[in-house]
Amino acid sequence: MAGGRETPRQRMIGILYLVLLGLIALDVPDSLLDAFKNISDSLSASKTNVQAGIDNTFFGI
Repeated sequence: MAGGRETPRQRMIGILYLVLLGLIALDVPDSLLDAFKNISDSLSASKTNVQAGIDNTFFGI
């Protein structure tokens, strides 16, 4: 970190590090982290369902 331009990967790692420090500093309860996991799982299931619908429409099933 001697200056110069950071690559997007380095920038992302830096931001994630700051987020991690923020979460540790706030001592976030497990229920909040579980809520984010549930949202992620729900979005994945929705994505799968939408993709299946698109495939069925495209292939005429």
